[in-house]
Amino acid sequence: MAVLVVAGCDRTPAALKEGGTWTSTEVPPSMAGKVSKYETLVTFGYSNYDTYAWQGVVKYTMRADLPGPDAGCSFTGRIPGTWKATDSTLTVTTDSATSGALEKHECPNGAMASTVKERPPHFTTWSTKYRLDGDALYFDRRFDEEAPVTLTRFRAPR
Repeated sequence: MAVLVVAGCDRTPAALKEGGTWTSTEVPPSMAGKVSKYETLVTFGYSNYDTYAWQGVVKYTMRADLPGPDAGCSFTGRIPGTWKATDSTLTVTTDSATSGALEKHECPNGAMASTVKERPPHFTTWSTKYRLDGDALYFDRRFDEEAPVTLTRFRAPR
């Protein structure tokens, strides 16, 4: 009598499946010279609720010395999606190029916070080579840009 056991091998990195948020203050090339503050936050999973949920958040403040109505204003953009990792490639998928939101707030002229209605569309599928090294997560390219970025795992103070 022979017994055949077939076992699957989930090669998804435990550090991503555990969930958590990675962050970076590296300014992307498209925003260089335009912002006074910049932060990217990438969250994998929502506790035990949905391991493969993903959210990208970008927070930035436009430089006050730039021309235009957005000078000095802060923005927070959110893009929800799902993720998967195969070998060294991370892929994120969103429902549509207009999912999520971009909020404008904290303007020097005292304007009320508002949702930016005419925001540019974002990706529906984004892939990058990635590497995990302790609390560092390296992407070969950012969302919608070819520039690399290094994120650090956010650990709440105890």
